[in-house]
Amino acid sequence: MLILTIFSCNTSTEVPKGSLTGTVSLEGQSDFSGITVAIYDLAELDPEIVGINSQYPNIGIKITQHTEFDHRLQSPIKSPETDIDGSFELTKIPTGKYNLVAMKSDFGFKYLYEIEIEEGDNELTPNSPPDPLSKLTPNPSLKKEGKPNNDGVILHAGAYPALAGEDWTSLARSSLKEGSQRSKSSHPFYLPDHRNLGEGGSSLSFSSRRIRQLSEKTDSLEGSRTSDIILFPETVISGNISNSITVLPDHHLIIDDDTVFVPNTSSLTIHPGAVIRINPGIDLTIHGTFTAQGEENNMFWITSNDGFDALTPPVILSGVEGSQHNSPVRRSFSVGGTPNTQNRDEVALYNSMELTEICNIENDLIMWGKFDYANTCLLNQVNNLHMQNGIFRDADTGIKVSDVAIIDIHNINGYNCSGQSGASIYTLLSNNGNVSENIITNNYCGIFIKNNSNKIINNNYILKNIYGVRLWQTDVIFEFNHSEKNEQDLDIAGLGSPDISKNNFLSNTGILFYCIMAYPYATPIINQNNFFNSDYFIYIQHHHEADSVNAEYNYFDGLDCEEEIELKIYDRFDYPESMQNEVGYINFENFTTNIFQDAGIR
Repeated sequence: MLILTIFSCNTSTEVPKGSLTGTVSLEGQSDFSGITVAIYDLAELDPEIVGINSQYPNIGIKITQHTEFDHRLQSPIKSPETDIDGSFELTKIPTGKYNLVAMKSDFGFKYLYEIEIEEGDNELTPNSPPDPLSKLTPNPSLKKEGKPNNDGVILHAGAYPALAGEDWTSLARSSLKEGSQRSKSSHPFYLPDHRNLGEGGSSLSFSSRRIRQLSEKTDSLEGSRTSDIILFPETVISGNISNSITVLPDHHLIIDDDTVFVPNTSSLTIHPGAVIRINPGIDLTIHGTFTAQGEENNMFWITSNDGFDALTPPVILSGVEGSQHNSPVRRSFSVGGTPNTQNRDEVALYNSMELTEICNIENDLIMWGKFDYANTCLLNQVNNLHMQNGIFRDADTGIKVSDVAIIDIHNINGYNCSGQSGASIYTLLSNNGNVSENIITNNYCGIFIKNNSNKIINNNYILKNIYGVRLWQTDVIFEFNHSEKNEQDLDIAGLGSPDISKNNFLSNTGILFYCIMAYPYATPIINQNNFFNSDYFIYIQHHHEADSVNAEYNYFDGLDCEEEIELKIYDRFDYPESMQNEVGYINFENFTTNIFQDAGIR
């Protein structure tokens, strides 16, 4: 036994390591040196949100590396630069999964998620063939330098016509079916704008026969692209934009100074995987047509242009009204240099992106987009907008909707919005619509419904906010929500009679009557809810002038006598006698000791 113990202690415990090689190119360049290729540990996924995703897959969106990773917030494990031919090698990497970022000043960045490093030598895309897309002739109506024409601007002319009348989506689907039985002759093939592929290059398997078919269609055309990753020149705009601009997958558009897309003639189209970076303090205003429909694994991203690149992007759109500015902006991170960890609180915020009341939103739909680092990520004044499957985070206010008749907000993740006058979801003077099936966590205020806004608030998971939901001066139906670990689950103020039923309240205080002089009176109906609160089930502040509040038929943490329940309800009888005529009381008769099994998220 002693011999075995000594032998065990001398056994090596060194972690197996591997290397990674690949190539990166720059569109329009022949020298591909100096591109930083960095690998990062995977972003940590919030375990509580992961749990919510698992328990309630129908609400919010599932968080992944694609939704959570931001290289500004981490230090890389290794970050070599490419040689003149674009080749790179990362060595002595402990085996496991990593995120990879290719980046260079003036060319933006591109993410590849969950790259697996195995022991020994690894290639980023072994045996990848030339990309047939590169052999296609660009549309002659588009100018390579990105200058506008009568048809508008497609940044860097990255769109190509279909092959001999065939649609690339059809080709991809055909090849997927054809390659369902993979052989040694199959090849990975990058098609970043395909519907089901992730940003940064998921791969499809094309059979050798299909590759030959594609090559035969393109043999007469010039050019080839054999690199594993392609970076495109950044483009910068500002001022009044009167034409159409399309931002293609993996392209970066910089909003340099206050920018307005003027009415009637202008449009902004954002493709899946496109990145819009708005300089700190700057507004982007859309009066024209707006299209932004990403995909689940290839979301578009609108963020602050802080922490990316200290240099002014060189590609300027000529023929566009407005000036181009080179004013410096504070940044604590330099693309192409050695990245440093940047705290979320250190990223300077863009001011707002506004969709005005005359903006035309394609299909009344914005979906699968990430918005972050703004005073107001998205300010919407367009009637009948459907905002779904998105993320609003790290801002003062996430999405704010004002002065519309109908609005629908669902399957949103809203977190880390710290503005005390805003919320992750804030609706004001919006008469009808739904705020449903959202995950709202770690905000000063999760959802703020103010002044007759939105009729149905349901099936939301509300977690770890100061104020989970605020209902001010509004009549709403607030039902089937789960509210947990907040300071206050629900904050009610102002004239109105919201209907509050079939909810679970599990925070410090369940319902707070927030009575300020401008909003002194509220008469909600509070029935058939489950209260599990640690401090108070219901708390009425001074100056609430209603005579009584209907809070019958509720479950109060299993308590079976009025005296015990009364200890966790703060109302008229808890104030000095001289103040009692200014404070209402809670009528909690007919309470039950049986939990409402159908309360909470359905």
